Amino acid sequence: MTCPRCQHENRAAAKFCEECSAPLLRLGDSAQPAPSYADLQRVATEALEQQTATAEVLRVISTASTGAATVFDVICQSAVRLLNATEAGIFRLDGQLLHRVAATTTMVEAEEQFRAAYPQRPDPELASGRAVLSRATVQVADTERDHSERQREVGRTFGFRRVLSVPMLKDDDLIGVVTVSGSEPGEFSTSQVALLRSFAAQAVIAIENARLFNETTEALERQTATSEILRVISTSPTDAQPVFDTIVRNAVRFG
Repeated sequence: MTCPRCQHENRAAAKFCEECSAPLLRLGDSAQPAPSYADLQRVATEALEQQTATAEVLRVISTASTGAATVFDVICQSAVRLLNATEAGIFRLDGQLLHRVAATTTMVEAEEQFRAAYPQRPDPELASGRAVLSRATVQVADTERDHSERQREVGRTFGFRRVLSVPMLKDDDLIGVVTVSGSEPGEFSTSQVALLRSFAAQAVIAIENARLFNETTEALERQTATSEILRVISTSPTDAQPVFDTIVRNAVRFG
């Protein structure tokens, strides 16, 4: 059925649009009853929660003094809650290796193993590695039915049955990957996939903001150091030692 809001073509059995979650009303069709009030309320609640979480991430990003790590933590916590997941992780790619930069998990006993597994090369046998290597969203609805024995083994080790991985892209540059997993098999919904893609984009924004902030701060510090040297020169026209001392002090400071 075509969604009246976004015109997405949905499966015949769908009660809500698989793209935008709008209710698909079928008045007069006894074989397909209209969504109940409880269904409508659930969809509205989920939409509000997603919008609230997205707004919170953007609020944290907008705080200039907030580093990317804080944003990553908020994203992981929101992803676990809104995607009904057991764990979420954000991984940065340094060109060759994936580094775990943030994670939230309800599987406390697996945390040490999870942490010890990184850094590692993108593994084409795992959903996260596939997302990195293909630069595309990868979803495994049931790890026990996945073609990779490695994926099945990791799922058993860390106690999850489904996994969703979204690459973090800035233009043509691959920055990393965001991954969530759940304890029960089954696909993440279209709206949940879209939400994780939004979180991945926000993580990239946080990284870029942190880089620009650090570059601006460093440039300001260098300008301040130069001004200090010029000030010492102007106040010590006949004594070079204070100037040398100031130059050495700032050289050590900036490495």
